[in-house]
Amino acid sequence: KMCASREFTGFCDGDIGAPLFIYDESVEWFVQLGTASASYGEECATKDHPGIYTNILHYSDLIYGFIGNLTDDTGGGGDDDDDSSAGCDDLAGWSDMFGGDCDWITENDEPGCPAYGSTTGTGGVAAEEACCYCSTSNCDDLPGWVDFFGDDCSFYEENDQPGCPTYGDSASLDGVTAMEACCYCKDVPAVTTSAPTPSPSASPSAMPVVSSGGETTTPAPVTSAPVVVVTPTATVAETAAPVASSAPLIATRSSVSVFVGPVIAALFSLAFVLY
Repeated sequence: KMCASREFTGFCDGDIGAPLFIYDESVEWFVQLGTASASYGEECATKDHPGIYTNILHYSDLIYGFIGNLTDDTGGGGDDDDDSSAGCDDLAGWSDMFGGDCDWITENDEPGCPAYGSTTGTGGVAAEEACCYCSTSNCDDLPGWVDFFGDDCSFYEENDQPGCPTYGDSASLDGVTAMEACCYCKDVPAVTTSAPTPSPSASPSAMPVVSSGGETTTPAPVTSAPVVVVTPTATVAETAAPVASSAPLIATRSSVSVFVGPVIAALFSLAFVLY
């Protein structure tokens, strides 16, 4: 038994079983020390009339033994010797670069392997990929774990976000937090965003660097002159106008007589008039 009281703090008649918590700095959380036993007739416990509590630390072995036998199955409790880790098997023949196998990792690291999970071994495979104890993708909640309120990992799945940002620091009586015990609190989904596709550059590609005489210069990009395509027009051959060929002036007797006859006649007429 133990007594505890504080101003405006305590339990009243009928509150048998009410928990008593203290803040444990080693785990930075509240730890249950006792349960209410009796208030000795006082209506409510006060500073001068403390409540009487049962110190549960004297019964920790019994409590842990009972908690360890809890199960979600309706068929009853009990330890299951066949722990298949939800179908997960350690990578056969794997050991790290120092010769430690998955059993060594399990004995020397926390669930999820925050210390040694990235250690590589056989075939370049890391412990977090080879050992079920380290893998969050094939993760099992820590068997029998409950926080100091008596809630198991299912409480966190129902009342918190993945990674348990709100309640993940809640610890069990032996100081193991939900983040260490519950897969839901370990596994924070990564947010990935695809990078935008870069648009093609309008500027010409940079020319290679040319080293000459010990000096490195970058020649300006050479842009070829635009090619002008000229569509050929139809060529029209100039054809000289035909030159009228002069027929040879061959004077015939008939043509001369035709031309000269009238002239002579006119001359005779003129002479007669003048005479």
